[in-house]
Amino acid sequence: MLSSKTTKVIKSIIFCLVLVLCSRIMTFLLYPFSSLNQRFVRYHRITKNIDFLVLGNSLENDGFVPEVIEKNLGQYCGLLAPQGSYPESLYYLLVDAAHTHKVKTVVAGWDIMQNFQLPAYKYPHSEELYREFFADMKGNPELQKIVFKNVMEQRYTSTFFDWSSFPENITEIPKVLESRKKVVDDKSLASFTPIDESTLKTKSKWNYFEAVNRTYGSEIQENDKNYFLKMQDYCRKNGIDFYVISCPIPECIYEVHPELKDSIEVSRKFFKEHGIPYIDTTDEKFFPQITKNTNFSDCFGHLIQPFNKTYTQYVCDWLKNNGNF
Repeated sequence: MLSSKTTKVIKSIIFCLVLVLCSRIMTFLLYPFSSLNQRFVRYHRITKNIDFLVLGNSLENDGFVPEVIEKNLGQYCGLLAPQGSYPESLYYLLVDAAHTHKVKTVVAGWDIMQNFQLPAYKYPHSEELYREFFADMKGNPELQKIVFKNVMEQRYTSTFFDWSSFPENITEIPKVLESRKKVVDDKSLASFTPIDESTLKTKSKWNYFEAVNRTYGSEIQENDKNYFLKMQDYCRKNGIDFYVISCPIPECIYEVHPELKDSIEVSRKFFKEHGIPYIDTTDEKFFPQITKNTNFSDCFGHLIQPFNKTYTQYVCDWLKNNGNF
């Protein structure tokens, strides 16, 4: 017969196992599938040193295939591209990554459609986007500052019970379960579904109306300028090659918003004036048919598979011809 002490230990272990199991079940039911979260997991489970770091938002998340970079440039690639990121948050992601890895090359995304939108676009941070970085905040006061300022003011989800604990999620369980059915390529998380040009202007699926109804300016916000210069200065001081990239814009958007050409020209001028190499992939000057609607999964410029592999290859070729490779 087991002693009283042994029985208590066994009961405690069983209780913990049940608790973890219940948490996992709740996560599955209430926490939608997120390709961005999969990218974070890929980054934080890396044991090798990250040589090549891609920073950005969901455009870079869908547009870049790390394995193509590793094959062509010989540098191990990490991709940190939370949805809706802008230069301020990219700076802190850079500091975080360089704190734990000997980064050699950084390519930071500059989303023309997002950052020139009027009124000035600012993505509301959520705890989800930075949850995976909690482990790296020790000894990193700058990252702590932005996380607790911009994240903890939003709804809170604990790092252990990582399911959103507010009532409206209960009604969304069917949608969450549906999202779990998505088939995801381990090497690339972009969509396989291109824009259907025949239904582009009759269905909301492709975000056409949301994109074309925006207003775009031709001035870079001072805060964005300052953080690009901070990234440049940080990289210079730490011996890191620094580049900025703008992903392609679908031709259906150019047709309605030709003023985006002015936004692009302002960007080129700014980066040139400050000696920041700028990889401008926004139009067909980069390579033919890059803006073709069927290369994208929506009108915001998210690239599809397998075109994102072709795109990453062209970026690698540009870096070989114009960078330090």
